[in-house]
Amino acid sequence: MKNFSLSLSLSISYGTGYSAASKEITDYENNGFDTIGIITGTPSDYVITSHFNYNYQIIPFRNRLNDNVNQFIEIKDSIKENENVIVAPYSLITNILKGGETVSIVPKTKLYEK
Repeated sequence: MKNFSLSLSLSISYGTGYSAASKEITDYENNGFDTIGIITGTPSDYVITSHFNYNYQIIPFRNRLNDNVNQFIEIKDSIKENENVIVAPYSLITNILKGGETVSIVPKTKLYEK
């Protein structure tokens, strides 16, 4: 017979990353090139990239709220390697077993024998 105790913690978070400045791109046009660097050497070369002009629209409030929901669930336990865990229906664990009680370890095949 062994004494078992298990510590379990649960953290839940629900929030929003809402921003009043939320916009989405509706259209864009390529407006030439921008020089973003120079490669030194003989001869030197330029590093260029496309330059875009963007058209935006403000995202409606309801869409911003729905698109920015943050959800987080974390479950931590204190079970260490080579420790045993009681496996039983939830009602048995919560209503019948109390912390620090002595239990018997049996093979799974004999789990429901009296």
